[in-house]
Amino acid sequence: MIKKNNEFIFCGASRPLYFIKDNELVEYKSTIYSVGGHHEGKIKDFKDEVISYRKGDSFYISSDGFADQFGGPKNKRYSTRKMKNFLLSNSTHDCEYQLEAIDVEFENWKGEEEQIDDVLVIGVKL
Repeated sequence: MIKKNNEFIFCGASRPLYFIKDNELVEYKSTIYSVGGHHEGKIKDFKDEVISYRKGDSFYISSDGFADQFGGPKNKRYSTRKMKNFLLSNSTHDCEYQLEAIDVEFENWKGEEEQIDDVLVIGVKL
């Protein structure tokens, strides 16, 4: 949810939000719980995070499919670290360029390997 005073609210379930401001990536953790499912005797505690932004800042949310994909020269997982670095290095480009770059990066990494999971990456340039 984006508020009028250059703030937005993030409340995540199992996956973080990557926020890029001044060419620096800040990771906002989410709760360990998923939205669905049943956790006997547990109350799911979701917390809102209010994040201030300026025009030109970006944020990204994703499934785990991209970072978990096997591929590359040693057939290893892509990794969250590599994904964060990739997003940061492309964040200054326009959204169309980033979309194409994400697709090319994933396909090049995957190569001939089978896709192992759903892949969702959402980026927003504020």
